[in-house]
Amino acid sequence: MNALLSECVKLCEAKQIPLLVYGKMVYGRKGETPLSEFKRHNGFEKIEVPRYFIPLSTLGRIGLRLGLHKNLIDIIPGPALRTVLRLRSKWYQVRKWRTA
Repeated sequence: MNALLSECVKLCEAKQIPLLVYGKMVYGRKGETPLSEFKRHNGFEKIEVPRYFIPLSTLGRIGLRLGLHKNLIDIIPGPALRTVLRLRSKWYQVRKWRTA
């Protein structure tokens, strides 16, 4: 990954591109992940960009009030999400050993 990132930086420099965007810094409420740690270690910074949702109809207004514009991961509390992710990881490990 470091070699790939290095090539991206060289390409951006050659084309005089001032910023390199590496997707999201934090994914939902998962908290600290190895990918976000990798990004931080390589000098990436989180930049907050405001998002605005404007309802175009009555149905859109109702959807906004119900929070339907949010992703499911954004609705689930962080500790509960981390617990579910740990359980999923254990489930995959059990399945891996059963099929092997």
